[in-house]
Amino acid sequence: MQKKLTGLLLAACVLFSTTALAQLGYSIKEIKQPTFGQPEFILPGGSFEISLETPEAGRASAVELYAFDTGLPAATITIDVALSQGMNAVPVSPPASVAAGMYDLCVDFTSGKTPTRDCQKHSVVVVASFDAPFTVAHITDYHVGDPRAEKQFPGMDITKVRLAALDAANKLKPAFVLITGDVNAYTESYEWSYPSSAKELIDHLKVPMVVIPGNHDFYSWSGDDGKITIDGRDFWQRYFGPRHRVLDYGKFRFICMDTYEWPASARNDNKAYNLKSGNSHTYNGTLSKDEYVWMRTALDGAGDRTPILVAHHGPRQFEMLAQQWCKECLSQSKIMSIIKKYNVPLFIYGHIHSSTDVTEGKSRFISTTSTGSDTGAKELWSIREFDFNPDLTFDTRLIKLFDTPPMKK
Repeated sequence: MQKKLTGLLLAACVLFSTTALAQLGYSIKEIKQPTFGQPEFILPGGSFEISLETPEAGRASAVELYAFDTGLPAATITIDVALSQGMNAVPVSPPASVAAGMYDLCVDFTSGKTPTRDCQKHSVVVVASFDAPFTVAHITDYHVGDPRAEKQFPGMDITKVRLAALDAANKLKPAFVLITGDVNAYTESYEWSYPSSAKELIDHLKVPMVVIPGNHDFYSWSGDDGKITIDGRDFWQRYFGPRHRVLDYGKFRFICMDTYEWPASARNDNKAYNLKSGNSHTYNGTLSKDEYVWMRTALDGAGDRTPILVAHHGPRQFEMLAQQWCKECLSQSKIMSIIKKYNVPLFIYGHIHSSTDVTEGKSRFISTTSTGSDTGAKELWSIREFDFNPDLTFDTRLIKLFDTPPMKK
């Protein structure tokens, strides 16, 4: 009888959690942070804030955590927080009994008189310890919607490469995965590539991820009159949310930047319009004034933590004469001087579809090749492992995904 009752209770929990989690989508709705691409990391018994945007005033009544892999409820936290119209900070303190692991987050609230529920998958991570040693995986240039790899290797299946990258990252059991941009490819495929890439990452990565944009994610498109009709920034906000992140993990501070901070005209991928009008498009990197101030603030606030810069573009892929598009944007020489000033030991990046490791002064600049597009002639697709040590050093190795291109059946 006891076994039968336990089985019925377990089935009820599964049914309840499945129904609840059916509302989990792949887009950003009321919960603006944390998100699957910018999760909250806490110790057992720790606290965090949810950024919740509501169209009308109301009240938040409960926060629930669900195990990401089973969907079973891990905690229900009863709250009573008044919500104003617009953005709200909702403080949450999960019980210390919540075990280390990754969780889906749901919030129950009213907007006006309407009961509402919003959820974000993989957005809360309870960490047993932040102390080194720990491992970080690097995946970059995921490029959903990019035909170039299949042109480079006719008959191959680039989806198999992307999924192999995620599987290889899972096997490392890292503290988190850094995904450094170009998750998507071109404006003409944004309508399906953005929801598809978000779904693919959520469905296949079983470890936390920190995702930032690249140039391909933020391309714009104009009509013949120059009016912007598509802007990748809008899609990013809808499906991935925040563009940058400071993540303090033990004695390390990961400063994850948006390095494609151009005005929409410089991001315009309509080559015919650009040719006719005399405008020019750039795929190189920069920081806007706001992003530059944000980065400097993050470096200044590192304290005794070792700063690690993370971006899509490496410093040598920044525009040398950024001011031709943006008067206050950061050029290549400026970003290099900042790295030198702050003695940044490591800069992790992608963009160049090649795996490199270069030391300049006291800094190492390490890139990883694409996992979803074309590669150098003698290089196939890889991810990278970084192992961070208690003495504040790090080790790295490249993990090759295939010896030959995987073919379609």
